[in-house]
Amino acid sequence: MIDHSNCDHERTSKARAKCRRALANGAEAPKADKKELDFRGSGGVSSKTPRDKERECMVCGVERFEARGRDMISGSYLYVGEKCMYMIQNDPDAQGWDAKEKEWFALN
Repeated sequence: MIDHSNCDHERTSKARAKCRRALANGAEAPKADKKELDFRGSGGVSSKTPRDKERECMVCGVERFEARGRDMISGSYLYVGEKCMYMIQNDPDAQGWDAKEKEWFALN
């Protein structure tokens, strides 16, 4: 099993297969162009990337957090963006962030 956590390619099965073939032939792992980089499903578009580190999603680190809640598997409290909401979907006490009013509201 190859660890792709330090690879610079897209996070797709096609890119991982290409990386495995390259490593099996003794070559280096393929590098991605800037336009090929995928920020965990964002299609390479990182327009939501926060300028301030305290507002970034604790799962992907790419988008601004929009909700907070407890991950039922690990038990850790997470601040997540829209694409990472699945991590806290089972938390009955999950809260969403209203940026306009600057306050938290109940999601469930």
